[in-house]
Amino acid sequence: MISYIIKPGDTLSQIASRFGTSVNAILAANLTITDPNRISVGAVINIPITVPAGPLIYTLQPKDTLYGISTRFGVAVQQIILANPNINPLNLMPGVNISVPLPDYSMGSKKIYNILGSTNALSAQQVQNMARWRDNAVKLANANPEWIIVNGPILERKVCLSFDDASNSGFVKKIQRKG
Repeated sequence: MISYIIKPGDTLSQIASRFGTSVNAILAANLTITDPNRISVGAVINIPITVPAGPLIYTLQPKDTLYGISTRFGVAVQQIILANPNINPLNLMPGVNISVPLPDYSMGSKKIYNILGSTNALSAQQVQNMARWRDNAVKLANANPEWIIVNGPILERKVCLSFDDASNSGFVKKIQRKG
């Protein structure tokens, strides 16, 4: 179940289609909606969704490998190859869309993924430190799944940031949203 803020022009039919659910399922999750043709802009509604076992369309990024993609999404490399018979696993082209057959997370199982990403703006020592931090963060999250989430549901477009200023109190200045 996710929360959704109704935007101008939204209809329950459009929202249901966008999230792969039905209008009836949305109505069942929102008993305060008495007329499905009259929803208020700005209202928050619950959207009942499940993460499908079906494929996710993923756009290949520079330096992607099938192993990295398989680790990120918790699916075997062989399953990705079978789902994409026209790709060359040894020559992945950035910008190409591939199908990633996702495991079924609808029963609420949690999976801690590796923290991914790369940069050329850091020194070799900084990259090593970042890799060590990533490994430790995943280990800590695996040991404390009720308290620490490294990755959330992959179909929700949400980002959560955490700033730890405990050791250098006062150095992290006011963080404000820009935009």
